Amino acid sequence: MPHGSNYDGAVGVILGVALQRHFAESGTRPPFDLTVACLRAEESCWFPHSYIGSKMALDLLDPDVLTSVTRSDDGEMLGAHIDASGFDAAAVARGKTFLDPATIVA
Repeated sequence: MPHGSNYDGAVGVILGVALQRHFAESGTRPPFDLTVACLRAEESCWFPHSYIGSKMALDLLDPDVLTSVTRSDDGEMLGAHIDASGFDAAAVARGKTFLDPATIVA
């Protein structure tokens, strides 16, 4: 976010990592796998589309968004920015996901 604080979003990620460390150091095993994910573009000021990172991770992003939504400052398509960031927009369009919604507890 253009005016987000230094901790905008980071606190949630740090909390998840701290929880994983607690489990590891205490020898405690949670009743399910714990994955910490840091997602980008949830409240994007650059692209007029919400929750881009979450939708990509869960295969909920309409593939047309990759070629129809453009960045507000340079006019480049979302898919081009995904590729330029080192990721694979074509894989996103095919539905390749990071998370499997069927295995998510919370």
